[in-house]
Amino acid sequence: MCGIWAAFGDKPCPDAQCWLKKMSGRGPEESVLKQVAGGLLGFARLAINGLNHGGMQPMENGNLHWVCNGEIYNWRDLSARYNLVNRSGSDCEILGSLWEQMGKSGIPYFRSLDGVFAMLIVDTTNNTVVAARDPYGVRPLYVGHKRTKPTSEAGVENENEYLMFSSETKGLLPFCDVIEPFPPGCYAVYDLKQRKRIALEPFHTVPWLKVPFFGPNFLGTPEGVALERTCAAVSHALEAAVRKRMMTERPVAALLSGGVDSSLIAALVQKQLVAAKLPPLKTFSIGFEGSSDLAHAQQVASFIGSDHYEIVMTPDDFWRVVPDVIRDIESYDITTVRASVGNWLVSREIRRRTDCKVVFNGDGSDEVNGSYLYFYNSPSDEAFESEVERLLRDIHFFDVLRSDRSISSHGLEARTPFLDKQFVALMRSLATQWRRPIKGERCEKWILRKAFEGSQLLPDSVLWRRKEAFSDGVSGAAKSWYQECKERAAAAVPEGWAEQAASIDHLRPSTAEAWYYRSIYREHYGCAGEKAAVPYHWMPKWTEGATDPSARTLSIY
Repeated sequence: MCGIWAAFGDKPCPDAQCWLKKMSGRGPEESVLKQVAGGLLGFARLAINGLNHGGMQPMENGNLHWVCNGEIYNWRDLSARYNLVNRSGSDCEILGSLWEQMGKSGIPYFRSLDGVFAMLIVDTTNNTVVAARDPYGVRPLYVGHKRTKPTSEAGVENENEYLMFSSETKGLLPFCDVIEPFPPGCYAVYDLKQRKRIALEPFHTVPWLKVPFFGPNFLGTPEGVALERTCAAVSHALEAAVRKRMMTERPVAALLSGGVDSSLIAALVQKQLVAAKLPPLKTFSIGFEGSSDLAHAQQVASFIGSDHYEIVMTPDDFWRVVPDVIRDIESYDITTVRASVGNWLVSREIRRRTDCKVVFNGDGSDEVNGSYLYFYNSPSDEAFESEVERLLRDIHFFDVLRSDRSISSHGLEARTPFLDKQFVALMRSLATQWRRPIKGERCEKWILRKAFEGSQLLPDSVLWRRKEAFSDGVSGAAKSWYQECKERAAAAVPEGWAEQAASIDHLRPSTAEAWYYRSIYREHYGCAGEKAAVPYHWMPKWTEGATDPSARTLSIY
């Protein structure tokens, strides 16, 4: 996990070192600013591979200079096929040479990379910078503009005084007038003289085609045979996604809630460590006294033989850090804030109690598998798959953002196997009838659970444990976390908050909790980045009368 930053203008960007320093959580070990093409490339480092100084960025090769926050899991294969030299052991060292070897051809180049990344490649021969981001936005990237004058009344944009890039919005705000998230699965080319984008192309789209081979009616194949080979493909793909993410020279940990997603990932990581004769995986769970997550996580940890840490906290502990969480995650979305608090706190404890730098999690599974509880209300197979596609397309605003910021703010790197591009493609290719939950007939994530049935990776009680809302998983018996948030926010906001909220056009707060989160966000980032941070509030679909994002409020729960 690292932070990248860049600024290009006619004159040096003021306080550049201060802007880069704001991302020291992402890169606590070393930071560098380098003058390139009349601008600055910045890098804040958390070394995961290539721990020597040769792995430090920005890197260069002739007229190319680049920075990358990411992990390229197939770098050795690419090095061998294109005869690339790697002296540092850093997977990012090959990126410049590979760009030249592939003729600076964007779509083939970025499709060749198996990994997660946000990168900038500056070419001083033609004064351009190429920016790119991985398919699901696992690594963040934002673009900012500082105008010489505000946009005219006619809506005409004036010349950009500065073109800037940053892993987080805190590296751009409040300096920039306009910021936007760089779109996942795309690359863009910017002219550094005009400081404008001159090309934007997608190199990835969310897969949607079905593969008949993975269906119950392929050429008369008995359904049992078809199901067996489908399950084998699913288990192989997830294990491969975990295996490639073991690429690290630093110790690893895993978040463990005791739900099927985090439990499968922890079990597969532990399997890899045992095979390599390495010390057991360190697993971490968090919750209030009496939390169901704590009980189930302990059961899983005992079963897989991990070195388990159970972190018991109170609602006061959770609520106390909400302002810090909003500052670090750069969001005011209600469910994102609620769910981030536990992630943020457990990441803080990993940093305090261990030397682990890489943290595996089960994030992304609900989006890939269409397993939020509201999916039980999906009216058709087509509607189910369409909603899965939407969630994957927008995941960088919500769960991916929560995962990245909550973990990286403590100098750790998140690894998210469920968002492996091959795994996602496979799961989307399966017959919808094996993916879509039907009440009383088929539970959520049925095919994923079925794929690991009989594998002895997990106890059946965990493998088939029904999905719980995050609020219930971390909560004790007395009151759910989402209820705590609503009540405590109501007591924290000033009288007349609703009148103040009336002046807000974008996602006007309609509850005390929403106003409280927005006011904290504005304290840190002002108003310029509000639309870029939260384009809409996450809410369950097909749920008439829903006014709160918590699954605990749904009738299906």
